[in-house]
Order: sequence, then structure tokens, then C-alpha cells
Amino acid sequence: FGEAARIILEQLFGQACHLNNVGWNKESWAPCTTAPGSTASTGGALFIDLPANVVGCFIMGLFISGDEYVGTPVDLPVAFLKRSSKFQHWTLLHAGIRTAFCGSLTTFASWNTQMIVMMCNGRGTVLDTQWVSAIFGYLVGLGMALIAFVVGRHTAICLHRYNNPDLRKEADEIADKRGLGLIIHRDLPDFERRFLHDIVLDENSRKHIVNDGKNGIDIESIDSADRKKKRQDDSEIEKRNDTWNENDLEDSGMGNLRRWKNTTDDHRNGRMIGGQFQSELLEIERAILVKDEEPRDELLDLARDAGWDLAALRNWRQDAKEKPDDESRLVPVFPLWVISSALLIFMSLLLWASISFNGEDVYTQTYRISALSTLLAPTGTICRYYLSAFNGSIKSRRWEWVPLGTLLANLIACVVSALAVALNVGNRRGQLAHLWLSAMKGGFAGCLSTVSTFATEVIGLARTLPRHSWAYYYSIGSILLACLLGIIAYVWAVV
Repeated sequence: FGEAARIILEQLFGQACHLNNVGWNKESWAPCTTAPGSTASTGGALFIDLPANVVGCFIMGLFISGDEYVGTPVDLPVAFLKRSSKFQHWTLLHAGIRTAFCGSLTTFASWNTQMIVMMCNGRGTVLDTQWVSAIFGYLVGLGMALIAFVVGRHTAICLHRYNNPDLRKEADEIADKRGLGLIIHRDLPDFERRFLHDIVLDENSRKHIVNDGKNGIDIESIDSADRKKKRQDDSEIEKRNDTWNENDLEDSGMGNLRRWKNTTDDHRNGRMIGGQFQSELLEIERAILVKDEEPRDELLDLARDAGWDLAALRNWRQDAKEKPDDESRLVPVFPLWVISSALLIFMSLLLWASISFNGEDVYTQTYRISALSTLLAPTGTICRYYLSAFNGSIKSRRWEWVPLGTLLANLIACVVSALAVALNVGNRRGQLAHLWLSAMKGGFAGCLSTVSTFATEVIGLARTLPRHSWAYYYSIGSILLACLLGIIAYVWAVV
């Protein structure tokens, strides 16, 4: 589907507008924004695949997962959706959209190949060498891809805050607390995380009911007017929690969690000298409340010396495990048979189109090449998926940051694409060879390479600035290597 969408965008924004070039239906409307670089038209810096790359990178940014870097207080598979959305559980479809659809919609190889054709002294083009336009084409392509991804990510963050008002309020409170140097344990379940860190979601009401869907417990929160005051001793703790009744807390099991909170607050909020043991405290809570296992012996000794009531935390965890789950939390199963059936029908139609469209006019050839390209697209996508296993495989500390799998996929695709275009120059090998070489270039090589993943990795590496300039090394190095290998393959095949 990504390859089919890319073909539509190619035709819509440019290819249909140029004579002697594979084009769309002659009666169709097209905005004529891009140029193929091989005709008498100038403007090849706005290359044919630029709109597809921009759209794909935007969708990639839109489908980011919610994590600490994005600013969500809890991890979410898809940040922009409601937390309760059933789509959050369809992780296989998320991977399909990011890896298969966006990876196939964007193409590094076709972008690089057009720049190579423009630079190689008029071989395969009507105009002479257009090396200046090609350089600007690289700059425009890289810049637009990164901007589109960032805009997509910002859109996802805005939608997340709109769709999840409670998480938005919690994220704002967490940001305020971190500004004071406090560490928030975001791995904890909602109820424990908000209770232990004094996070109040309702600023306007004195008492806010916090509902823990997992444990089925309703409690009254701390007085919101006093929540920013630091507790200095146990009497102040009682004052801030005056809405609670001690007996009710004990009866509901809340007393255990409250005792754990009271004995750890000084360390949690950094009121001890240096705020020591905060990381150890988080590790203990992660072990007992999240992993349901005993902390290591060193942590147990530290907790005993610090006066933390580990028995209360264990009792709270045990009570929570014994409570019945009132709400059904069955994870919906995505109907894969629907996707499989639709895909089979789609591929059958493509096979029929590639065989039945046998006319000689340029418009019929457009449809046939499009069908063949889409048929070859899954092979490129699958190869890219397996090559991605090499990401993070470099053991050298100097080069371990390099996404080797994505780099290899893009470079191999650039060589294949350049060879296919070069062998197709002049259409000297017959019509059938022309069709298959065009399909190899757009379908296999186009989907083997990716700009969306490339942009995601560059933005991720940019987080290490100013300490490391890995984002620049990777982005510029990928373009230079692709250009060099593409020129060698193209010139060798043409000559």
C-alpha cells in the first residue's frame, strides 16, 4: 500500500506534467510541483519523490509512541490516541504502519538516483549536467524529511494532550516536580504513581476522587491547595491528608501504601542530604510493584538501614493481587484474516493489471509499471525488515551508534536503483526489459530503502548534541556514500 500511495503522489505532483515521461491520464488534474530531472524542464531539485517522502515522514512522526522524551507520564504504543483506545493494543498494525507503509511510501533510493542522473553530464537526460540542482535536491530532501517528521511528532503531542486530559495534567505536574529536582517513577501503575508522588489532577476542587481501575479503590486525594507545600514532619503529613480517615484507610488496605509513603517521603522528595537513595528507592518499587519480585539483597539492606517499611509495601502488593478485577481488560485481537484477505485480493488485481495492460502508449505503460512495482514492493520491504536486525550490532564503542541495518538497506537500494535506471537509458533492451527495470527501480529498490526511518534515526541521534555530532555524521555520511556508490554504478552501466 505504501508503494501504491507513492506512485499516486509521484504522478499527481509531477510525472503527469512532463512530456515524454511516464505520466498519468492526460485528462487528469495535477498541480505540477516536482520535476523528474530527465526532461527539458528545470527544477529537478524538487524531485519526483519529495511529496511522498514528506507525507511518509509526517505519518512516521504522527505515530510515535508515548515515552518520557515525548513527555507522556506513562508509556503508550501510539501517543496521539486516547489511552483507552482499542487501537493502542494493535501493536502488529503499528509496526506495519511504521515499518511497512511509511518505509515503502518514502524512498531514499529513487531520490538519490534522480540526483545522480542529473549530475552525470547529460547521460539519460535532455539537459546537460545539473549538479547545482542536484546538490540543492539533497539539501531540500533532507531538510523537508526532518521537518515533516518533527511536525508530525508535534502534532502527535498536541493530540495526545487533547485526547488525554488526565495525563496532560499529570505531565504538567511531573514537569513542575522535576524542575525542583524530584525523580518521578513513571513505571508504576497509575494509582501508586500519583499517590506516592502527591500528583493531584483536579486543581479546582479540594477533594479529587482517584479511581484505580486495576485495584478498584477510590480514595480522597490530598488538599490541592496545600499540595505544593513540603512536609517537614509527621504532623504536617496528617494536616495535608486530613480528608482521610485512619480506620477507613486501614480497612481498605490503603494504610500499607500510606506507611510506605510516610517512611520514604524524605528520600523520595530529596529532603535528605544530597537526596541520596532516590534511584535505589525507585528500583525497589519497580521490583515489587511492577515486576512482582524481591529486590536484590543490597537494596533490602539499604531499605532496612534507611527505615523504609518494606513489609507495608509487600502487604499492599499482596492485597492488590488478591482483589478481583472488576473491569474486563481483554486485549482485542486485531482481525488479521481481514488484512490477509484484502492483501491477497489486492495482489491478485495487481497481477491481473500487469498482464492485461499490454498497450504501447505511455499511459497504459504507466499502469503496467505501477502494477509491477507494487508487486515487487513486498520483497524490498521484507529485505529491509531483515536488514534492520543489524541495527545496534556494531560492538565498537566508537561506532555503536550507527544504525547499520538502515544504512545497508539504503546503500544497497541506491546501487540497485542506479543500475536499473542506467540499464534503461535509451530503452535499448526492449519493452519488457524496460518495464521490469522500471519496476525494480520503483518497487524493489524504492521499498528496500526508506527516508522515514532514516529521519527518525537522525532526530534520535540529534538528542546527543552538543556532546556528539552523530546526527550530522549519519545524515551527511549516508548521502555522500549513496551518491558515490550510485555514480559508480550508474556510470559503469551506462558506459
